[in-house]
Amino acid sequence: MRFSFSYNKGKVLQALRYHFIAQFEIRILFIVIILFDIISAVFYFSGKIRPDSPGAARPAVQRPISEASIRSMGRPAPDCQP
Repeated sequence: MRFSFSYNKGKVLQALRYHFIAQFEIRILFIVIILFDIISAVFYFSGKIRPDSPGAARPAVQRPISEASIRSMGRPAPDCQP
């Protein structure tokens, strides 16, 4: 037994778009994302936030450890004899 069918690709894609946009959760997600974008743009253009703000994650800077900081940790300095 052999079956065949045909479809209009444009109508199928439009139906799939409508199906997923009609989902309540997806609609709420779109609204939240758009609101976040608008609020971020307002803050950015008003100068309240910058891409290089102090709260941004930066790579850790390794600083040399001084003998005073080693002593404050309760350990003897490396050049001290026990």
